[in-house]
Amino acid sequence: MFALVLIWGVRLSLHIGLRHTGVEDFRYQDMRRRWSQQGGQAWVYLMGYLKVFILQAAFSIIINAATLFVILHAKNQSISIMDIPGVALFTIGFLTEVIADYQLQRFRDNKQPGTILTTGLWRYSRHPNYFGEALLWWGLYLLSVTTHPSGCLYFFSPLIITLLLRYVSGVPLLEKHFKNNPAFQEYMKQTSIFIPSFPKLVKKAH
Repeated sequence: MFALVLIWGVRLSLHIGLRHTGVEDFRYQDMRRRWSQQGGQAWVYLMGYLKVFILQAAFSIIINAATLFVILHAKNQSISIMDIPGVALFTIGFLTEVIADYQLQRFRDNKQPGTILTTGLWRYSRHPNYFGEALLWWGLYLLSVTTHPSGCLYFFSPLIITLLLRYVSGVPLLEKHFKNNPAFQEYMKQTSIFIPSFPKLVKKAH
């Protein structure tokens, strides 16, 4: 489980690090602008510390609860056939996220103004990278269930990251950012917002 989390963390760190060109993410720019208007630069530093660093640290503890519990308390730490479903789910989620991020980066490198990525995995979901992220954490949870009798109690770990991605820090902010783009408005009508679906089966955004 530590190996899987390490692979996920290193890949994500490299992806974010390599794509940065010195321009701050628009979501952090919005936060900085809003906090500056509320209380000046000192307020920006305080809110950044509390709502970015401390809040993420707290969520990290909660989201990793299932993984850490099993690592610390499992009596039988040998790999068994029962681990296969969890590893398989993690792998599917991980590959979904990696492929979606790769497709998005290639699109950004050759992007034409006003256009939206609608091919590859992005044909089936408007946020396949976030869906893959949620899926891999459910895979880690499944590993905790098959490893320790009390592992099932930690369902809140993957549930919280899924809810955060879908309803708080992931999907909503990007949807809001592109809401006035005509191409994205048409894309919304044809493509599922999170869970992948075939476009012809999607009648409206849900």
